[in-house]
Amino acid sequence: MKLKFFLLIFFILAIVLLALPLAVSASSDSSDQITLIKFKTNEARDNFVKSNSNSEVSKIDRIARVEKVNFLEDKWLRVKNVFNRDIDYIETGQKVKINAIPNDTYYSSQRGLSKIKAISAWNITTGNSNQVIAIIDTGVQLDHPDLNTKIWQNEGETSGEPDVDDDDNGLVDDEQGWDWVTCESYIPNTPDCQPGHSKIEDNDPSDEHGHGTSVAGIAAANTNNSVGVAGVNWQAKIMPLRVLNQEGEGMPDDVALAINYAADFEVGVVNMSLGTPDNFSVMRDAAAYAYDHGTVLVAATGNDSAQSVDYPARYDHVIGVGSISSNGYLSTFTNTGVGLDITAPGENIYTTHLGSVYGGWGQGTSYSSPFVAGAASLILDSQPNLNADQINAKMKALGDSVAGFHNLKYLNLWKALKIKLIKTTTSHTYLVDGTKMYALWPSNVFWQRFGFSSSYVETVSLATLNNFTNKGWLKGLIRAGSSGSVYYIDYNRRYKVWPSTIFYKRWGFSSSDVLNVSSSLLSCYNNAGWLSGIVKGETSNQAYYIDRGGRKYAIWSSSVFWERWGFRYTDAVRISNAQLAYMTNAGRLNGLVRSQSNSQLYYIDNGGAKYRVPFGSSFWSNWNFNLSDVSTISNEQLAYMQNRGDLSLFARGNILSAVCKMRQGRCFSANPSTNSVSTLTQGQFDYLRRL
Repeated sequence: MKLKFFLLIFFILAIVLLALPLAVSASSDSSDQITLIKFKTNEARDNFVKSNSNSEVSKIDRIARVEKVNFLEDKWLRVKNVFNRDIDYIETGQKVKINAIPNDTYYSSQRGLSKIKAISAWNITTGNSNQVIAIIDTGVQLDHPDLNTKIWQNEGETSGEPDVDDDDNGLVDDEQGWDWVTCESYIPNTPDCQPGHSKIEDNDPSDEHGHGTSVAGIAAANTNNSVGVAGVNWQAKIMPLRVLNQEGEGMPDDVALAINYAADFEVGVVNMSLGTPDNFSVMRDAAAYAYDHGTVLVAATGNDSAQSVDYPARYDHVIGVGSISSNGYLSTFTNTGVGLDITAPGENIYTTHLGSVYGGWGQGTSYSSPFVAGAASLILDSQPNLNADQINAKMKALGDSVAGFHNLKYLNLWKALKIKLIKTTTSHTYLVDGTKMYALWPSNVFWQRFGFSSSYVETVSLATLNNFTNKGWLKGLIRAGSSGSVYYIDYNRRYKVWPSTIFYKRWGFSSSDVLNVSSSLLSCYNNAGWLSGIVKGETSNQAYYIDRGGRKYAIWSSSVFWERWGFRYTDAVRISNAQLAYMTNAGRLNGLVRSQSNSQLYYIDNGGAKYRVPFGSSFWSNWNFNLSDVSTISNEQLAYMQNRGDLSLFARGNILSAVCKMRQGRCFSANPSTNSVSTLTQGQFDYLRRL
């Protein structure tokens, strides 16, 4: 009975609350909160707005906004949702804000462009004027001297007739973009700005804050014009879409409208240097809509030093961009986690400012995002068939590693434009280098070696493929032109190859595997020194000796080995784990070897010199070896070693003249008189005497 009584009281209170208009508190804690309510009909939405003075009609169908909702009010709204069959959903969260951290320091150089290797990239393409980058932000200063010739023009609104929606998109005279936030605040005695009315939109997306102007300059300032600064994309037009007010705040449904607007105009790239920690359905749906229309969305991850990326950067198919410093370290303010795809410079960025000036406005992922947006538009110019996911994958695979983060990359625009992989629906994949193309070795090891990924291969027509000359298979050895040094490529690095047939036999290559490429392609890979015969993986200190077509022999972890074989610790080269795992394991390399085609055994010592081992059981017992210590190496490697004669029972060091005789693996002092003596390295000899 008591339970039924309390349930009855609960339902009575709920009905009373439903009958009351929503009481709003203007507490400071809720000042940046926004609630979006989606109704099943516009009539239900309008009835709600009429009875709640702090609500207003969104410009998106069937949605109402309620601002400054505190915790209790949000809970009662959700109680209403339980009983109100006219409501689809209720979502509360923070408004969308710019992702920047202002400061007062100005810099006179654009270090960010050199960090992403833009100068080299511009030798490939500077874009074209048919490309458009939409800047969803605080607007753009339309008459800025470095932006005024770059502002997008809506050709559908060119009749010259004012107050006419020439292109029939519902927005009158949207000649240079749109402003969704005019009349953001309540204005007394202005009927259209009263509570309960939609906010007035207009066709002037001018910047009243400054943030959007700075962002636009990074992505696409007028370049090579002897004025101001350079943009990442020299030629692309800028579509200004204003969704943030003078304080740098805006509504998620306005952001959604701007995304849809850009997608409807088939804009190639959208930059959103803004975010909110909350997932609003309208923004998620708009991002999906734009992706389906082929638009590349780029957004800042946020500046809260949080392990949670802001929306819309966290959405699928949106490229989330974090910030790095000039020395390649992740900026401490960058939000990380799911949704952080790539990084770009975001500290001390020199760019265009509101008021037709220039300066270092501040720092933040807001300034990293337009670097990537500009890069994405240049990639689209070079490979127009790539989609947003492929462009994202390409920038990530070909980026440079952020200091301290092996798997997190920062933008390398030069490599992203230079490395171009193409195929037809039935062909191999090819690397394009100028007018030439090279067939790629069909192995996962190959992709790892060159730092490529099948995720950004562009599918082209057979006619396009036939425009290039096929120059053979690309495996791992390249050089610039038909002469010069040969390099082995692995782990995004190049290793200079020892110019000897011994090298080719050791690694399983032949001279015909060397392909001549352009010096610009070769320079995409950092020089990492010489490739010897000793390697280590990326994450282990176990060293291996390479021989016989890529077979690996684990090395005895002792200085005795290095003296015996004539190697130094510095000869060990780190290669990728994938390459090392691909090699065949041939056991441990000790001190006894034979060749592939001969049963004769040799003892190795004194800088790679070899001593022929006598037949008979007395050797094995006296020197304390067994058959499992024998490694079979290539004929070429064995022939390369210097012959020092037979291995005697008597030995001396090559520095001190003391002589000893071997018995059961121990070295006893002796006077050999006329007996033959083998001269070993002092390290080997001292090792034997210590046994």
